[in-house]
Amino acid sequence: MSESRMYLQEDQWRRLEPLLLGKKGDPGLHGHNNRLFVEAVLWQARHQRRWSDLPSYLGNWSAAYKRFGRWHECGFWHQLLEKLRGDPELRAVIEKIASYGDQRIKRTLLRAAQKNGRENFNQRAWQVGNVGSSLSSADDANLHWLSLVSDGGKL
Repeated sequence: MSESRMYLQEDQWRRLEPLLLGKKGDPGLHGHNNRLFVEAVLWQARHQRRWSDLPSYLGNWSAAYKRFGRWHECGFWHQLLEKLRGDPELRAVIEKIASYGDQRIKRTLLRAAQKNGRENFNQRAWQVGNVGSSLSSADDANLHWLSLVSDGGKL
């Protein structure tokens, strides 16, 4: 399939369109072009590059990124999978999007945990450093002897 071609076939789009959020007539705001948005998300799920690398023919990358995140956070892609139980072909297409969103969430949580771990380590190291610096030089000298005694005098 060429890069400038769409990922959804016409018959797939006709079956998917009524199930999407943001159609004209729905309450609240509606998407300017739901098909272009779904195509952009499929491109992203397939290539897994930075959202800012999204080709311009697929629309504004920032708008697609934010909208994808909102739809994934509210569980829309997984709800859509449930609605598509009787359509294995279209379900496989949406499964790519849902699994990409799940991977993205896992990656975000992992990065947050790693960052939190680094911050906790740095905070503990700083506290230990401050404890040692609050001791007088005489206390510091005694700590050296305490370590020799606690090791049983072994060097």
